[in-house]
Amino acid sequence: MDIAIAKYKVAVFCDGAFWHGKDGDGSQVRTNTKFWENKIQRNKERDLECTIILRDNGWLVIRFWDDEIFLSICVMKVFEMLKVYRGFESEKKIKSV
Repeated sequence: MDIAIAKYKVAVFCDGAFWHGKDGDGSQVRTNTKFWENKIQRNKERDLECTIILRDNGWLVIRFWDDEIFLSICVMKVFEMLKVYRGFESEKKIKSV
């Protein structure tokens, strides 16, 4: 977990596109291809396992790809997710986070 807002049980992950398999499975690497395929596949499996465990324990899990990380956009998405999943009606209630 890259960012935790424990008070509201929010877990934010910032996943690297290469390391977490957004743009492929490692087969695009020209050397040690099998290693990278296995490494990236295991990272994807671990991401899913972690998400399931956190959600089963009442956490809201938000994931961003590294190429999507623009602070204002990410903050707004977290606010929106808190509104939807935690019943917040305004940002005033979460400014104390």
